[in-house]
Amino acid sequence: MTAEGRGSILIVEDDTGMRLFLGEALRKEGYALREAETGAAALEMISAEQPDLVLLDIRLPDADGLDLLRRIRSAAPETLVVVMTAYGSRQMAHRAVEEGAYDYFEKPVDLADLRVVVRRAIERSRLAREVRDLREQAASNPIPGMIGRSAGMLKMASLIRLVAAHDIPVLIEGESGTGKELVARKIHEISPRNGRPFVAVNCAAIPETLLEAELFGYERGAFTGAVRPHEGRFEQAEGGTLFLDEIGDMSAAMQAKLLRTLQEKTVERIGSKASKKVDFRLVAATNQDLAASVRTGRFREDLYYRINTIVLRLPPLRERGDDLRLLADRYVEIYGAKYGKEGLRLANDAYGVLRSHSWPGNVRELENVLQRAVLFAHGRDVGPEHVALALSASEGPERGPERGEDRPDEEKSLLENVGEIAGSAEKEMIVEALTKSRWRRQAAADLLGITRRTLLNKMKKYGLS
Repeated sequence: MTAEGRGSILIVEDDTGMRLFLGEALRKEGYALREAETGAAALEMISAEQPDLVLLDIRLPDADGLDLLRRIRSAAPETLVVVMTAYGSRQMAHRAVEEGAYDYFEKPVDLADLRVVVRRAIERSRLAREVRDLREQAASNPIPGMIGRSAGMLKMASLIRLVAAHDIPVLIEGESGTGKELVARKIHEISPRNGRPFVAVNCAAIPETLLEAELFGYERGAFTGAVRPHEGRFEQAEGGTLFLDEIGDMSAAMQAKLLRTLQEKTVERIGSKASKKVDFRLVAATNQDLAASVRTGRFREDLYYRINTIVLRLPPLRERGDDLRLLADRYVEIYGAKYGKEGLRLANDAYGVLRSHSWPGNVRELENVLQRAVLFAHGRDVGPEHVALALSASEGPERGPERGEDRPDEEKSLLENVGEIAGSAEKEMIVEALTKSRWRRQAAADLLGITRRTLLNKMKKYGLS
């Protein structure tokens, strides 16, 4: 490895003997060195080259050490500074650390300590630069289909690019609705396996009695109704990526079978005694605290460590700042086009209503609310009244007395009023869809994003049939 490849260091020291002593010791370690006798010369070199590390004598003839430290930190934020002080100047060294110095030494310098601190400082400086480069890459070259410029999502984009290149298991953690399957798909799409299948299985949506057959497949006659062989999801994902959503909901028996498959890379269909080799990359997701489940015995510890080689933690929508506006604008654009309302935009005061909501359902809830708001909207804008109505339709009535108990008349009238407004808006929306489709039921149902049967039931409800 070249000296530049090992790391670059600037020694700022007015004492010629000390400068030569440090330089000789660090050159033997393979570092690229520059030297400066004054603060002015040091600042000029730093602005031109930005080394990984500066070894700074806190007392120089032409500069106050603490002031020079601040100027170095301002000119090169990712360059770390280790200060050197005369014996007995520990108070000054502590002040330097408070001002942002990475560490300090008292003279005479112990070479063994120097080597350790310098190596750690160089590693930290380079890591900071790599993180910066990854964030810049993510900002300038975002992953297609992923919306967000918040710190959490830029970090997520960087991590997706990093893990996609390596064929290792990934565990995605996050609340419901944060977009875990989208992240899994993006990992697959930019990985070397992108030309092969992406197979998704929601472990919580499939009954326990059927999950084994769904994952492992079965042979003809394996059980009543097995009239032909069935290829399981492991086999379907051959060469590609298998995404197991809500893996924390798996039973203990299924966890054991999954562990064996991951260890041996083979599957055995139900009703067969033959094992078949499989090649897939596993990406799993959960909205649970799997580490806590391991501690309570609900999730196997050996399986947990098998699937969490890399853990990606998706931030909830409430922690994503201005991403809310980016996502909202995009959903208004998408559903405006879908419902024949091109050019529709989200009014600023409507955005204020969105910001006031806590979004427990995260991005999925936001999409559903804005889909309804677009349907309610007239004219060129989605206004605050449309967003408020869409939110009320999604949340339902607030908790009050149990069914059958008396409620105050004011509360009854409020709840009934909300229901009447929502019903009126829904009827108006259906009439609009029917008019646009020239009263062709299936076309109107497609516009509304509902089934034909649901549309007919609603038409009957509102006297439109």
